[in-house]
Amino acid sequence: AARQLEQQGKEGENLVAVLTCGELTPKQAPFDVVDYDRLVAYEVKTVTMQAIQGTNKIHIEAPAWSRKQAFLQESGCRGYLMVVVVHDPGHVEVYQHELKQHLRIKTAIRQGRKVS
Repeated sequence: AARQLEQQGKEGENLVAVLTCGELTPKQAPFDVVDYDRLVAYEVKTVTMQAIQGTNKIHIEAPAWSRKQAFLQESGCRGYLMVVVVHDPGHVEVYQHELKQHLRIKTAIRQGRKVS
């Protein structure tokens, strides 16, 4: 199950890289995708319908949040949260929301800008 979630997460990151024309970053980088030309960094969270019905929360741990904030300050990038919602393998939606440390998935969908 963990391997499948990791694979879904990677697919979500790849999708966001394609949609934003950004570059995938190394595994331990503060953000998952960065568009260095437009100075935009994207944190990607891939969720399934089960997650929306279950915990329904996105949480970025304090150390990771600090690394993200430091990167934004040093790079001059703007940061966004990209929520990739996997309804089923043939139906995926992507929403862009302002970067927050704590956010409900449903709020990100309702208040975010639909990208695809």
